Amino acid sequence: MTQYEYKIVAAPRRAQRLRGRTGADRFAATVADVVNAEASGGWEYFRSDALIEEARQGWFRTRQEHRQSLLVFRRVVGQGVGSAGPEMAILGATAAAPAEEEDLPSLRAQIRARATDED
Repeated sequence: MTQYEYKIVAAPRRAQRLRGRTGADRFAATVADVVNAEASGGWEYFRSDALIEEARQGWFRTRQEHRQSLLVFRRVVGQGVGSAGPEMAILGATAAAPAEEEDLPSLRAQIRARATDED
């Protein structure tokens, strides 16, 4: 069974300034730059996810929910440029590839649990 390590990067929120391109084309070029930069390091684009982050903000520290868009990259364990750093997967440097989409809710629950532990 092939094992993968994952890297999660925040998706860009704004498009770069590029001449002669429409807004959608500029944003697509911005995302392509991020994907190509990771690919040059040996990472394969896997998917994008949107997770809800609950944060306390303001004077009275009221809870607000923010949607965070993430780009998920993967590579086979033992391949790629450089070594595994702290920016690796949130759940550990190495993880088995998800067999089904059923694993996604448990992954999200683990990420939320870690986020609440940090509060």
